[in-house]
Amino acid sequence: MPKANLFIVEDDRVLAKQLKLLFSAQMDYNVITAFSKEEALDILEGFTPQVAVLDLGLPPFEDSPEGGLSLIPPLVERGTKVIVLTGQTSKEAAVQAIASGAFDYIMKPAEPETLELSVKRALFIREIEEEIRRREGREVAIQRDMGIVQGEEGTSPLTEYAFSEGLNELRDKFEREIVEKALSITGFNVMRTARLLKISREALYYLLRKHGIRRGAQN
Repeated sequence: MPKANLFIVEDDRVLAKQLKLLFSAQMDYNVITAFSKEEALDILEGFTPQVAVLDLGLPPFEDSPEGGLSLIPPLVERGTKVIVLTGQTSKEAAVQAIASGAFDYIMKPAEPETLELSVKRALFIREIEEEIRRREGREVAIQRDMGIVQGEEGTSPLTEYAFSEGLNELRDKFEREIVEKALSITGFNVMRTARLLKISREALYYLLRKHGIRRGAQN
């Protein structure tokens, strides 16, 4: 399996180096780093990442989220899943990041396991999107639901995910496929599957019952 292109945009050079070492050590990622908005845009001229880990406070305005936020649209346009990793604490910045197309929003300091899981989840969802494009011939996007970011209650076990309009009529079909694919990745380990999908074990059990999914019975 080819390595995934991972783009780290972080002005703290020590942290950027730590993140690069973390992911490079796994041998699953081709990691490129940038330390400013301008450098990131230059790199994107010849590099298309599957996932980007993006700081919002970038020079010359490290105390403002605007530099990082402005990078989200050009990344999303390239099909990149953007994971915001930031010390910016305002809820408005989180909402704006997700509204701009960010896949996830993680506050610093973050445990390495949390960040690794988010990157794996982003790659997993991106693969699902590509499968849908190949099979259905339609563009889709699956990202975090704005209601979750703003603290509203959802109604679906997969409430963390917002499906683009083009997928709404096929929601149940692909809901099942997402669960089955996650189960295959984890070897039908319920706890790991729930973490990968970012849902509770109870919600996963509900989905297993809803779609009649049993170990060894996936189609």
